[in-house]
Amino acid sequence: MSKITASFNQAWQQIADYCKKSPWKERFQEHGDNYLELFCEEMELSKQAFINKISGINMGPETMQGKIFGITIETFIEKEFDSPEDNVAVEYLKRRKWKMSKESAVCLEEMKDRCFTIYEVVDTKPGEYLIVKDILLDTKEIKVFEESGSRALKPFDLIISKALQINGEYYFTGTVFTLGHDFVKLIKKHVQKDLKEKNLNFKKYEIVPKELLPAANEVLRKYTPDLFIEAIRYMLTPMTIVNPNNEVISFNSLNYIIKDRDKVIEKLNSMPEFEKDDENKLFWIYTEPRKKKFLPMQQKTISVGDLEIKGDKLLCNTMTKPASERLIKLLQENLGNLVSMPVIEHEDIYDETRKKKKSPAKQETEDDIPDEIKQEVLQQYYDQHLKKCLDEKIPVLNNKTPRQCAKSDPKRVIKWLDMMEDSAKKQLPSGEYDMSWVYKELGLKQED
Repeated sequence: MSKITASFNQAWQQIADYCKKSPWKERFQEHGDNYLELFCEEMELSKQAFINKISGINMGPETMQGKIFGITIETFIEKEFDSPEDNVAVEYLKRRKWKMSKESAVCLEEMKDRCFTIYEVVDTKPGEYLIVKDILLDTKEIKVFEESGSRALKPFDLIISKALQINGEYYFTGTVFTLGHDFVKLIKKHVQKDLKEKNLNFKKYEIVPKELLPAANEVLRKYTPDLFIEAIRYMLTPMTIVNPNNEVISFNSLNYIIKDRDKVIEKLNSMPEFEKDDENKLFWIYTEPRKKKFLPMQQKTISVGDLEIKGDKLLCNTMTKPASERLIKLLQENLGNLVSMPVIEHEDIYDETRKKKKSPAKQETEDDIPDEIKQEVLQQYYDQHLKKCLDEKIPVLNNKTPRQCAKSDPKRVIKWLDMMEDSAKKQLPSGEYDMSWVYKELGLKQED
């Protein structure tokens, strides 16, 4: 263990103990209860149900309860009550700094002054350090000395943490959570909008300088609860075969013959349910309202399918059978005689299960589906998802499509493919996913 790590651990333990003493004990308890209530409310669980749920999660040397306690401590340290001086860290340093080493005091001051943000892992040296970039504040890449995190994390991983500057070097605090890319893309958009309105730009800095921290923190702290709500949800919610509106995923295609191509294009462009693709003028995303809006900044719609015109055909795909049925009705009402009746194909993940069951009386649940059926369905889902991704702009590829990046920066796109492969393997029952077709499609050589 390095001297700085030992100093940080000392500071963390000392302030954690101090938070449990009067007059801070009651404030700290209330702060922790507020976060617990927030998590329970957003996940629609009672306090006991939430505690039971997190108690069963194995996270190696660190428990889920420990990580949530870390959130409580590190956000409480930042909290100012009636004045900037009315802060637990300020009071501790005033009264007991003499008990601390110089480095421990600096660690505590940094923990107090800096707030949580999102870092993208750029590179790692396992057991030594991470190269990361703050993608909310858009600062320069920094080298963070982190022994355990550098072993567990990989390029393109997105994490919530605080980077502390100690003696000119960077270290993470103890609380680190991972996030999904879709959420990060969404929150980044909101944070950058706020920064622009305040005329704040941190691109020339490795880390926000002390004099600019109040302005940066005012923006970031507005989103801190949302970051941790999503982080906890990301850890507690396993991959399921339902979409965000709780409809079972299936693969459905509707094929129409077009009778008047120009009028069909005009109609599709005018319909609010379809979002036109900027790159492909003959491709639309089919969206529907989100039934439950989890976060204040979360989009009100979800993608449930797509439409594409190829020659004299309108080719439609949806991810659930109900969405397919609604799309048929929608197109019938708006396109009428401009297209033929559709040729419909539907693949239901439960069909095979139903055939194998002797008694149809019991309604199937996801647990009733054999692993081989789950494997087939999820494999097909990932195949279709990746096929679409190849021509979409990906934020972690510097807003290029994988096809473009394969030509300009093949190493970066290979790291992205490794991340996608790891994600798929974790969800598939077999733990295996064949990516060879993607490498072939991009003209890349797959390493053995």
